[in-house]
Amino acid sequence: MIKILYIGSDEGSFRVVKKVVCELEFLYEESFLLEKYSCINSQVLKEVKNIDCRKIYIVDIERVAEKKYYQFVKYIRECDWNNEILLIRDGSFILEKRWQYLSNIFSIIDRGDGYHVLREKLQLICRHKAYDKVFNFHNRDINLNIYFEKILYVYRDTGQRKIVIVTDNNIYTLNMGLKEAMQMLDERFKQVYRACFVNTMRTEKLDWNQNCFTLDTGEKVEFLSKHYKDDFGE
Repeated sequence: MIKILYIGSDEGSFRVVKKVVCELEFLYEESFLLEKYSCINSQVLKEVKNIDCRKIYIVDIERVAEKKYYQFVKYIRECDWNNEILLIRDGSFILEKRWQYLSNIFSIIDRGDGYHVLREKLQLICRHKAYDKVFNFHNRDINLNIYFEKILYVYRDTGQRKIVIVTDNNIYTLNMGLKEAMQMLDERFKQVYRACFVNTMRTEKLDWNQNCFTLDTGEKVEFLSKHYKDDFGE
């Protein structure tokens, strides 16, 4: 899940952001929680300190006093360096380039640029968050780190009682349970068979009649059951 904290929101701009978020959920098979704050308060400061989830901060600097938004961005970066900050401003509002760099501001959006620019920036962030995540498995025999984006599907080999991770270039067999493995992955991986989960961002087609799915590599895999069709809204 990705939390989007919108600080300085009014009803009109909140509706625009909500529309963008609905589109992102469809595109990325990701769950989002959009939270609206009309001002900087104790609740949003507490949320900044919560580093257990991925977040995106959208701060409307015209609706937050100048001194407060500087202090708020500083506070975010003291607690959370990794998650992205988007600033919304009127075109005439000048922001120092050096401050933007030192504060690790992802982007500044002029209010007049409208809906499509906000959508584009949030898409870039979602791609970055998706590509940046890593599956880590370590024991005395193996030290494995695989980017989520490289994993095509995961299934249980019932004969060996192990799981198999299929990637673009390799196949890994690990001595762990399928349920344990799925707890280490995210929402893009969905169950399509009793003992198989697929990376929905790497899936081109789900053929429920033929009981197979096609990956973006062109490979067809016969691990698909109509039992899970409802989970895909089909």
